[in-house]
Amino acid sequence: MKLPLSLLLVLLSIVGLLVAGVFTLPQTEETTGVTHSLLKTMDQGGTGERHREILWWGCTIGVLQIIFFVLSLGIGIRDNKRKKAGTWLAFGGLCYAGIFVLMVAYYQSYLMDPSFILFGLPAPTTVMLFLLWPFPFFFVTLYVFRFKDWIFSPDDLIQFKQIRNRLSVDLKEDR
Repeated sequence: MKLPLSLLLVLLSIVGLLVAGVFTLPQTEETTGVTHSLLKTMDQGGTGERHREILWWGCTIGVLQIIFFVLSLGIGIRDNKRKKAGTWLAFGGLCYAGIFVLMVAYYQSYLMDPSFILFGLPAPTTVMLFLLWPFPFFFVTLYVFRFKDWIFSPDDLIQFKQIRNRLSVDLKEDR
């Protein structure tokens, strides 16, 4: 399957799940927040219990967004480098999605027993801060170190300069 078609299918899946969720998932009393006890003009979120029924629905949408992100990274990769780059991107995508699912699983267990603490923070917060948030640097590192090989080689640069020079000469002649 071609990459643009894959991106379109993932994007349509995300939109489909979001639309289906809006019309089919139950709305609890705390869904849009409850009035703050001291500041009447401010709403507060309430307990995490309101997430129990929709947690894995949201997890699915989050994983689809990660898939969309990783597939989007593959757009600029040259055809002869797609297999090697795709392997690295797939590895990174699986790790990223796995960390996200781990965070959701910890959040689900946190709803049942909020006493599980890692590094002085609730477990889902620890996973988000120390694993999920910094993980995209993996993709940045791939991009930085493999750019010349996977995306824009020195030969491509020479060809680009030739095209630019040819076009600039054409523009000067038109004046």
